[in-house]
Amino acid sequence: MVGQYLEASKELEEKSQKFDSLKLRYTEKVSQLEFACSDKDVHIKLLEEGFAAHKEGIPSFVRVVLNSPDFGNVNTALQTAAI
Repeated sequence: MVGQYLEASKELEEKSQKFDSLKLRYTEKVSQLEFACSDKDVHIKLLEEGFAAHKEGIPSFVRVVLNSPDFGNVNTALQTAAI
């Protein structure tokens, strides 16, 4: 009986250690993902702010060309903007 108790106790301790290890790895992975997401969010926000600031300095005819549905064909876009 004591042998069974010791064996069960040892097995429980091993499983506890495995669980703690898995929990730690999970927590670290979640933390890494949260950091990566927040880092991307910050990067996107900086790009948006940079684009907005840059867009203010672009002449209006260039904005028209950039927003033109014919932007793939620069000549057509420029002709459309000129009209």
